[in-house]
Amino acid sequence: MTVIVADSTIPYLDYFFAEHATIHTYPATEITSESLNGADILLVRSKTQVNQQLLKNTSVRFVGSCVSGTDHLMLDELSALGIAYHCALGCNRYAVMEYVLGVLALLRLKKQFVIENKKVAVIGVGQVGTLVAELFEKLGANVLRCDPFQENITHVPLDKIKNCALIACHTPLTRSGPYPTDQMLDQKFFARQAPNCVLINAGRGGVVNPKGVEGVTFCLDVWPNEPEIDPELLQLSFVATPHIAGHSTEGKLKGTEQVYQAAAKVFNWPAKQLPAGAIHGVDVVLDNMHWPELVESVLNLERMTLTLKKSAQLAEAFKTLRQSYPPRPSFNGIFKEHCYG
Repeated sequence: MTVIVADSTIPYLDYFFAEHATIHTYPATEITSESLNGADILLVRSKTQVNQQLLKNTSVRFVGSCVSGTDHLMLDELSALGIAYHCALGCNRYAVMEYVLGVLALLRLKKQFVIENKKVAVIGVGQVGTLVAELFEKLGANVLRCDPFQENITHVPLDKIKNCALIACHTPLTRSGPYPTDQMLDQKFFARQAPNCVLINAGRGGVVNPKGVEGVTFCLDVWPNEPEIDPELLQLSFVATPHIAGHSTEGKLKGTEQVYQAAAKVFNWPAKQLPAGAIHGVDVVLDNMHWPELVESVLNLERMTLTLKKSAQLAEAFKTLRQSYPPRPSFNGIFKEHCYG
């Protein structure tokens, strides 16, 4: 029988895989070459660095990452070893969009910023950025889209993004290629924006270089050098959360579902979907003037920000808060195709 080694925090493993495989689960820190002895499949989340050192001389034939990002996967090394892999890209796209809505809700509740009729920009218009841009338009903003890799949008080059009241960043972190993103949002970039410009970063922390940046309302879920985050940047931030934007129940379950479907093609298993009722939704109507209160009551961004700012040991607090973050429901009613009971 097929043998799976999996991160113990991945949900619905038995539902999807138990019929076809023997499953051994470990905390992410205990997934080692030794634990992979005899394994055919490795299933991980973002805490496990998957590279040649981990997989060389193992029997692993397929790696599934149940999260959207790929920073923890050395894809070239997997390919060199002849190991098939799948990343659950976009599994948490609605969750991240809902987090952005939560930031806007708290800004509104605290009378810091309202988005209606403002000029804003979305940097990175993939699966997440597309939803965020559409959300901003639903809320009445004038949206610029910046993404040189997307041919289906009206792309505004980064150096032409000026006088914006809000920037939302949803790019991967890249250091090579024609458009590297490492530290691309810097003092020079923010000097071109409107006074007290809001920055929402729920993409990758290294895309932003905060050195010398003044007059920006930082709303950050991702950070340079996390979990060793800069205490000064933390105190400057209006919203400060420990990389949990995509951590909805939906995002986690969809990640497992996507990886199963990919593995099923490799191992000739039947297709399988999440059961009805697995994902719970809360109705959010943007035309209702009380939507900010409802959204903040679900996300609790203010409380989480205060908790992180008061923490003495930042790195440990960051990790603990991220690990203990409770599953949150999805929001119904924002996009018609995205509704759950």
